[in-house]
Amino acid sequence: MRAAVEMPIPIQIDINADSLGSTPSHINFRADAAACKALAVYLKVDSVDNFQAELKVTRWRKHGAKVQGVVSADIVQQCVVTLAPVHSKVTEPVDARFLPAAMLEKAGADGPEVTVDPLADDPPEPYVGRIIHLGPLVLEYLALGIEAYPRAPGAVLPAGLIRTDAENEKRANPFQVLAQLRNKMKD
Repeated sequence: MRAAVEMPIPIQIDINADSLGSTPSHINFRADAAACKALAVYLKVDSVDNFQAELKVTRWRKHGAKVQGVVSADIVQQCVVTLAPVHSKVTEPVDARFLPAAMLEKAGADGPEVTVDPLADDPPEPYVGRIIHLGPLVLEYLALGIEAYPRAPGAVLPAGLIRTDAENEKRANPFQVLAQLRNKMKD
């Protein structure tokens, strides 16, 4: 069994946490053609065009950073039904927080029990040293906006592949089938 080869992140956007002051830092990143091509390979789509990230980074909790903004791109994928190209515009809001990894390790030192509140804000992301790497963050938000099963307009599955409700009801529950087999074996 071969180990999966991890691809490097095709976007490098870094900010020095020590440079953050009381005024926000604005980052406007636009990917060139080579970076867009690398993004398409990384995201396993046909093409990525016009990728851009507009971010505002502010100091948060003395040693951390708060990142807000938007990422957008034009994406081309294959239709899951017809394999025709499907063009879409992805626009995703970005909202994340970063704290030094050492501070997060201290906060999590209480024990192995983890409580997750689905309504609470996401926990801060860790960073090591002085540099906060925003490339993986914007790539994550872009990937979240990509349609998982794109369909071309008017694309429908062939009639033979679609089950009707009556056909679904006729199918026996697999547990019922096993119970019937068990009863037959007892007899």
